[in-house]
Amino acid sequence: MSSLFRARHAAAVSPTRVTSALVAFIAVIVLLCGHVAYAQTAAPGPNSDPTYQALRNLTLSGEAVSVSNFELVRDAGKFRLHSGTVCFTAPVEGKVTGAVFMGDGTFLLDPPTDTERKSLKLLTKEDEFNEKFQHLVLRFTDSTYDEIKKAGTPATGGCDAGLLKDSQNTTRHKLKNNLELRLLEEVLSPEPRDFFIAFIHGKRYNDKEIYEIDPNWGSNQVSFRTYDEMKWGEWASFSLSHEGGKRVAGKPYKIEHQQLEATFEKSGSLSGKATTTLVARRDGLRVVPFDLFRPLRVQSVTADGQPLSFIQEDKNDDGDFAVILPKALAAKEQISVATTCRKGRRQQRRRRKLLSCGPR
Repeated sequence: MSSLFRARHAAAVSPTRVTSALVAFIAVIVLLCGHVAYAQTAAPGPNSDPTYQALRNLTLSGEAVSVSNFELVRDAGKFRLHSGTVCFTAPVEGKVTGAVFMGDGTFLLDPPTDTERKSLKLLTKEDEFNEKFQHLVLRFTDSTYDEIKKAGTPATGGCDAGLLKDSQNTTRHKLKNNLELRLLEEVLSPEPRDFFIAFIHGKRYNDKEIYEIDPNWGSNQVSFRTYDEMKWGEWASFSLSHEGGKRVAGKPYKIEHQQLEATFEKSGSLSGKATTTLVARRDGLRVVPFDLFRPLRVQSVTADGQPLSFIQEDKNDDGDFAVILPKALAAKEQISVATTCRKGRRQQRRRRKLLSCGPR
């Protein structure tokens, strides 16, 4: 209470009234502080979005179909499921985003360019890329679930749930890429893009292969690679083959303006704030991925003063950073996002990198 407040009340009211006034004043302060504390605790923490958590903890649902001589075509790649069982993951927001196959299958890859075909031939010593497999894990936001279910018949047997778990551990701890975050971008979008990735347990070339189609990539949206420690690398990459895919491919947003504020403390800690104005390049943009130096830990994200949910896992694993907008943006719609970050003691030679508190 200020001295002016005390002087005025001492001269104008009795001690009893002063006590009553003080009690009322303190009650108001407590009430206000209570509201402030509630507002602070109500701000969403990292990785707290329920849809993201459902994707992060995804398991097989028990739904399974038997398939025979079924072909799944994804751009230049063909998956021929000669016979076996496909088990689906539990739906998230009403959408099935994964499947596990156990049986007899073949993966054929025929890139659309001579350069990539020659690259595959150099690696395989064969004219045709023809990989055989018995286990396959698929993650997707396209029509894969509907196509397989339509072609199959209800199955009584199940699949090895450990295969799905292995793919999750691979992306999180080995590839250090947050696959669930990428799926979240499309699951929360009212106009999702067709994302597809296959973890192929090959029998001929390698048992750790990935075939991926991501329309969000600026170029070479299709890739085939291995992640075996003794044979790690990209075997082929190219743009989407069909014209319809080419028209919608590309980065989902562009940055119009960015303001960076950073403070270096004597202890070696760094705190920073990035205010980024971005414009959607696609309809249905709801989740915005940022390219952030992973040791920078995000404290909060706001837009127009409203706290936003955000994703950021452990910096030593799949620590990709993204913001969940309060509503989906239409193409050419704009929004400004303020991100507050902090980093503890660090080596001086890293200082320049740490300033990138926001997307590149």
